[in-house]
Amino acid sequence: MRATLQLLQPRRSSTQPPRVSLSRGISLYSPTASSEQPKRGVAVARPAVDVSAPGDSKSAADRTRRRITVRLLPFLFILYIVNYLDRTSVAYAALGMSRELGFSDRVLGLGAGIFFISYVALQIPGALLVERWSARRLIAAAMTVWGSMTALTGLVSSPGELYLARFLLGAAEASFFPGVVVYLSHWFVRQDRAKASSRFMAAIPLSFVIGSPLAGWILSHRWLGIAGWRWLFMLEGLPAIFLGTVAFFYLTDWPREAVWLSPEGRQWVEQKLEEEKPAHKRPVTVWAALGSGMVLLLAAAAFFDYFVEYSFVFWFPTLLKRQSGLSDLWVGLLGSVPYAAAFAAMLIAGWHSDRTGERRWHSAIPQIIAGIALACLLVLPYSTPVMVVHTGVRHFRLPSGLLGDAHRAAQRVSRRGGGGNDQRRCQHRGLCRPLRVWISEHSHRFCNFRADAHDGGRLGGRSTGAARSGNAAFAVPVAGRLVSLVFAAP
Repeated sequence: MRATLQLLQPRRSSTQPPRVSLSRGISLYSPTASSEQPKRGVAVARPAVDVSAPGDSKSAADRTRRRITVRLLPFLFILYIVNYLDRTSVAYAALGMSRELGFSDRVLGLGAGIFFISYVALQIPGALLVERWSARRLIAAAMTVWGSMTALTGLVSSPGELYLARFLLGAAEASFFPGVVVYLSHWFVRQDRAKASSRFMAAIPLSFVIGSPLAGWILSHRWLGIAGWRWLFMLEGLPAIFLGTVAFFYLTDWPREAVWLSPEGRQWVEQKLEEEKPAHKRPVTVWAALGSGMVLLLAAAAFFDYFVEYSFVFWFPTLLKRQSGLSDLWVGLLGSVPYAAAFAAMLIAGWHSDRTGERRWHSAIPQIIAGIALACLLVLPYSTPVMVVHTGVRHFRLPSGLLGDAHRAAQRVSRRGGGGNDQRRCQHRGLCRPLRVWISEHSHRFCNFRADAHDGGRLGGRSTGAARSGNAAFAVPVAGRLVSLVFAAP
């Protein structure tokens, strides 16, 4: 009888009862008397995934991206305006220097071009310093030094002093642009990086819109017995010194150091940037980057483009002055017109290119128009409308064209797998892109030395063989730029 009763009683087991899975990840456990799991006698709901409002996560990421954009881009935009004002102030100062000091076009051309010798030599080291040291410190130091050198240029009285001042100015400015390009990659995720770069680059034409009338106005005055061109250098150097000091306290090197971001925002940016890094990094050298055909092709396109661009940047005021005979003030006012059009065209071109996803022809077509304008200069070398149209059209492609192509090419080179050597040679964005810029910057030296060779033609003066051959020399860079760009773009 006792044995029969024992068989009828429920058996106690220390083992866990079978688990029954229901939909949506809910599990039930039957009651047990096991001392090992006393809390498993109730139903427990376990979500299989985190269903906490995915929209909240997306909006938090958008807020972080927007916060970074608002915090960094306007300030960097202002810095680049000041950078271009200091670099190109010699173009308008030349109007006064030629009158007071008797500097010839040869001296002024060499003074403008010698800037790029030191500028080219120190660009890549500057970009690597940003990557390995501190963007905040480097940008602040560079701005303080180049602002001082710009102000001191107002004291020159001989060609040798001008050459020395321009050489040191180039050394001071060398690290700024490639440094900012690398700095943007520390903050902006891949989907935002091209837009951030294009907005930053829009400072170029805007600097001329602001700087040209300002320079013309300063040149037309003589305060305290000091010539206007000296005041131009001194006054344009002061903002760089001030903003360099501000940059030291305002900028932040890395997202993890940004107290102006929430902890979640800092974590999201760092995680996103980490995910975008190549899975396998290899050491990169300058010689390895030079082996990338894409980098070299884009560098060639930029080389030819900058050849023409800086020829107009440095000589447009002189050409306009000699052609029209207007006062310095009116030369400055009219000099801003093509760049105002260029600024609007840049924004329109960038918007349309991003909307359509097309890059190649947004760069190539404006180059064709620019080439036609240059051809017209051979027939009508003193036509102000032609010069104005060419100067405006030339900037039409910057945000969506060369800059976007270079950025995409650098990414494509770093991601391409298997067959090519390019991705193994250019995985480091901090080297490949500054290297492309470094090669292209050599064109600035040639464009100003070309003016030396045609000094006898009185640049912008009456028709001579030298002046016409100088205009004709633009045709080769434009053609080379166009061919390089068409084949480089995907």
